[in-house]
This record gives sequence, structure tokens and C-alpha cells, in this order.
Amino acid sequence: KWKAWRARGIEGLIDGRWMSKRDRESDDGNDKRMLLRAAEFYLDGSAPSKAECFRAAEQDAIKNGWARYRQRTVSGFLAKLPAAEKTFKRHGRERFDNKHEPYIQRSYASLKSNEIWQSDHCHLDIICRIGEKLDPRTGTLITQYSRPWLTTWLDVRSRKILAFRIRATDPDSGVILEVFRRACLAHGVPESVYTDNGKEYDARDWTGESKAERRQRRQEKPRSEAPFTGIYAMLGVRHRHANPYGARSKLIERWHRTLKEGFCRGWETYTGGNTVEKPERLAEMLAKDRVPTMDEVAGGDTGFDKWVELYNTTVHTGDAMNCTPDEAYAANLEKKRMASPQLLDQLLLRR
Repeated sequence: KWKAWRARGIEGLIDGRWMSKRDRESDDGNDKRMLLRAAEFYLDGSAPSKAECFRAAEQDAIKNGWARYRQRTVSGFLAKLPAAEKTFKRHGRERFDNKHEPYIQRSYASLKSNEIWQSDHCHLDIICRIGEKLDPRTGTLITQYSRPWLTTWLDVRSRKILAFRIRATDPDSGVILEVFRRACLAHGVPESVYTDNGKEYDARDWTGESKAERRQRRQEKPRSEAPFTGIYAMLGVRHRHANPYGARSKLIERWHRTLKEGFCRGWETYTGGNTVEKPERLAEMLAKDRVPTMDEVAGGDTGFDKWVELYNTTVHTGDAMNCTPDEAYAANLEKKRMASPQLLDQLLLRR
């Protein structure tokens, strides 16, 4: 390195192992302009491929008389760029924060049961027979197929599934109210809830005000107090939103992977989460009409309710666990705030 520095200065200290032998021999020691131009193209929000960046940089090198490099050398140079810089400039701040920014690991041992509940929706990766509809052209009934939606409430300390609902239609605030009511009747009222930023979790029913009204209130000087209306306030429940698109901040998002591997994969009409995961047998199962009904997926001997029962009674090895969710919930339940069924009906049942 000392000899390289004496001969070429600071350029001699640059790691040249990504360069081919031919490029090292032809390199004049200071003309890296083609490589730097390729990096400019590569660190763009449109996230171009390395091959596209090489071709664009090569055209500039030919036009301006710069030293030229082979595609393998340019690709090696781009691969050596800092990973954080590539993520930030190619994919944006959000992915950079989720992938590279430091974060505090939550300790579940300090939590109590019913201290924090989480809720979310997800598609089950299973094609079901959801009913029939009349074909207006032929006047005959045709079978309808779809991937059902699952709405779940989960206790963060114990990972216990408290209540759920499977249905064919898109989720809305009404189904969240229904499942939350079931969870409260069976397990009491939580101290706080942690949800995503979807409008169904931030509707007036829950908060007592719309998002526009809340923004306007927060801009007032002095800032006015939040209205003591809405389900959260009436039940004494604190509400927090998770970071947008931050799966790491929501335990229930990680539970969805457990759901996919433990429940969805066992069905013949499992679809996978994307086209890459899509099984080859799916088309055959659909052609043979070996498609389960919604009731079979939701109930029955192999349905979701039986799977949840098994999940809640199976030993988990996560942080502060080494027991079943049922055992963890019972062991860490210090107090159980109950609300009368009449109050829950008044607050949570849609009229």
C-alpha cells in the first residue's frame, strides 16, 4: 500500500480487486469517470439495473473520450457501493429506515397480558369456494372463488390469538368492531391497542374525530383537547399507530408468516404469497374442483379455529416465552378490566 500511495497517491489506496486484470493494466490511475457516471445512473430512484447503467455510462465514455471499462468491472464497482446509500437513493427513505436505521429491540418480559393488543387484516393464501352467482348471459349459476380475508386481535405479551373473523368481503371498520367486541367479552378490555394507519382503524367510531378534524385541531394554538368520544376514549384505551409499512414494528405482521407456513400451506389450493411461490398443482386442483368452502377453511376438523386452538396451546420459544400462549397469558395477567356486555353492545355493534 505504501508503494501504491507513493506511485499514485490516494487513488492507489482504492481497493481494485473488483477490476479485471485487463482493466487494471489499461487504467491510467485517475480516469474513473465512466465508473462514477455508472454510479450516478445506478443511484437513482428509478432503480435501474447494472446492465442499463453500464450501457449508459459506456455511451458517455465514448462520447467524451474517457477510459472505458468492461461490464463485469462496472458491475463489481456498483456492487461495492455502500449498501445503505444504495437503499436510500434507489428505494427511498422508508426502506432505508426499515433496513438500515438502528432500532430498539422490544423486551416482552416487561409487558403484562392485556397491556397491548394488536390487530390487522391479511389475505389467507388459500382459494375457497365462497358461493354462487347468476351468469346474466346464460342464466345459470356459476361458482365463485376467492381468497378470504382474516381479521385478528392478538395479545402482544403472550402472542395469544384473542379473537378472529374470516370472511370473503374486504375488511372494514365493522368487522374490526365485531372481532374487538368478541375479544373484550372473553378477555377483558386492553390498556392500549397498536394498529396500522388504515382508515378502518382510524375511523370516527374509534377516535371520535376524523383525520381531517384531528389535523385541524393539532394546528390550533393553543391546541385543543381531543374529544372524549369514540370507542378508545369511552373504554379508556390508549391508541398508537405503527410506522407505515414497518413490519418490524408490528408483532402481528410476523405472526402472519407463522399463519402462512403453519396453516395455509397445508391446503391443496394454497396459492403462495406471490407468483414465484405459486404451486404447480394449484391449476390441477382448480380444474378438478377440489376447492374447499369458506366453512371448511374457517371451521371443521382442519379449519382455522382448530388451528388457532393448537397454536395457543403449543410451546413457543420466542422472547420471554418457553411456554404456550395460553400459559403466558394466564401467568402475566395482573388485572382484567371488564366491561358490561350492554356497554360493549352499545359501543361496538353497528346499528
